[in-house]
Amino acid sequence: YGIIRQTEFFIYSKKDRQAVEKCMEGFEKESKGQLIMACGTGKTITGLSIAEEMAKRKEGPFFSLCLVPSIQLLTQTLLYWKKHSSFPFFAQAVCSDNGANGEENSPSYLEERNIPRVAKTAEDILSPNSPFTSLFCTYPSLPKVIEAQKMGLIPAFDLCIADEAHRT
Repeated sequence: YGIIRQTEFFIYSKKDRQAVEKCMEGFEKESKGQLIMACGTGKTITGLSIAEEMAKRKEGPFFSLCLVPSIQLLTQTLLYWKKHSSFPFFAQAVCSDNGANGEENSPSYLEERNIPRVAKTAEDILSPNSPFTSLFCTYPSLPKVIEAQKMGLIPAFDLCIADEAHRT
């Protein structure tokens, strides 16, 4: 439950591959960095490619966090990763908003779109025995992830992707 497998092969563009290579070069020197890309230029596929490349290079399990400003973007990103991932990974959505801003901001929005394993509390967040695990989380739900780490339920992240392009 929650394991996602490749469903379609995706060929990356030359600019996507170059962005990944530059980021990997940067991570050889620094532990953090910024990749700034305009809307519609391939941030989602580039983020997936960076995560996959880092997972391939790491000995042992790889644990990533993908932060987005809305449940709609979380859904879009997770489904895109699911469709284009080059190898299986465990995915979990973290959504603690109970619909304060409307139906599209509730955990049921994710469940209705077949998003695997929606965590609503820190205790729901899993750290599975998987070679590649990614949490997909909205900014308002990030305190649940922090709480889960403080409780020792999940390890430190090897990579955090923070999409702020759509943030208001």
